[in-house]
Order: sequence, then C-alpha cells, then structure tokens
Amino acid sequence: MAAGLCLAATLVSQPLLGRISFPNSGSPAAQEPFVRGVLLLHSFEYDDAIAAFREAQRIDPSFALAYWGEALSYNQPLWYNENVEKARAALAEAERAKGEADQALTELQADLATARLRRDDARRRLQQAEQQLTAAEDAYDTAKQASRDATALVKAAKAQLKK
Repeated sequence: MAAGLCLAATLVSQPLLGRISFPNSGSPAAQEPFVRGVLLLHSFEYDDAIAAFREAQRIDPSFALAYWGEALSYNQPLWYNENVEKARAALAEAERAKGEADQALTELQADLATARLRRDDARRRLQQAEQQLTAAEDAYDTAKQASRDATALVKAAKAQLKK
C-alpha cells in the first residue's frame, strides 16, 4: 500500500508538459533535462525550467543551448519579472564553457594529428618489413634453386667420375 501511495505521489508531482522534438548537439544524457526545461519554460514554470537547464549543463558543460534556456528563463513576462543580470551570467557561463570546449577540441585535434603521424609511421615500417620479407623470400628461393643446381652438378660430376 505504501509503495502505491509513493508511486501515486511521484506521478502527481510530475506535471504533464506535452512533447516536443528539439534536435540539438547536446550529449544524449543531457537531452531529457534539456527538453524538460524547454517544456517547463513554455509552461511558465520558470524556476523549474532553470533547474532543468542547470541539470543539463551539469551533465554536458559544453551544451550551449542549456545555458541559452537558462538565460531565457530569467525573462518572465507573465509575472512582470526580468532578471537581466542572471541572464547575462548564464550567457557568460556559456562563453566560459565554450572556451573549455574549444580548448578540449584543440587538444583532441593535436591528439588526432599525433595519432595520424604514428599511423603513417607504422604504415611505412610495415611496408618496409613487407619489402624485406619479399626480398628474404626471393633470396631463399634463389638459394634453394642454387642448392638444387649444385646438387645436380655434384651428381653429374660423380656420374662422370664413375665412367
């Protein structure tokens, strides 16, 4: 019975907000709180929207639209409430996150360039090893043929000596 009441309380506390499709570049884990934030924002639930957008930011700090959503949530025309300072602070946080994302991208690009150089070096060494293997196989085949030829010459010489 207690479990049923808990479940009912959970269902009642979650408002029916509707559904939207909002394709974006945020991480998959940040999608649910972001979409919830957009739905709450459009339902005039500004404080809850701010909390949802901040959750999306926490999950994906480089998710610019989560900061945008928070900034929009500080403009509350229905309640004649606007907090420009907090909106600007949210956008400044987006700029900071963008800087971190840009730095991470630069580091990833450097790592990628290093990996490509290593790959190209490994390909060159593999090609050299394949060439050396081919040369060694050719030398072996030549030596094997020379050994057969020498064996044939020795047999022929022995046959001549027996006559």
